[in-house]
Amino acid sequence: MSDSLVRDLWGDYVAMGGNRPHTAVVLYLDGTAPWSDIEHDTPAHALNESLWDLGHPSLAPYRELPIAQLSI
Repeated sequence: MSDSLVRDLWGDYVAMGGNRPHTAVVLYLDGTAPWSDIEHDTPAHALNESLWDLGHPSLAPYRELPIAQLSI
């Protein structure tokens, strides 16, 4: 992923409520920093929305969360 694409993805992630710094997102995308299931879904959704804007299907999978972790 190019630097500008990662920067755009990070901006979308923050706009959706993500609060990790740019470097943390880069490390996560590189696969060198583990995130919890619930944290994973925000950058995954930001990536999928970018793909939808380009007319592509979702490629970033969402993680299923146990019911106890979901707030109702």
